[in-house]
Amino acid sequence: MPENIKNMLRADAKVRVMVMLEDEDAAWNNMAVSQFLKGYADKDAAYDSL
Repeated sequence: MPENIKNMLRADAKVRVMVMLEDEDAAWNNMAVSQFLKGYADKDAAYDSL
C-alpha cells in the first residue's frame, strides 16, 4: 500500500483492495453496463421521450 494512503488510515482500519488488469477492463465495463440495465424496466421507457 502506498505510504501516503497508509498514513491516512487508522492503525486498526480494515482495507479492501481491488486489482484491475488492463485486459479485464472490457469485461468489467460489460458487467457494469449489464448490471445497470438490469434496473431498467419497460415502464421506464416513458422517460426516454422527455
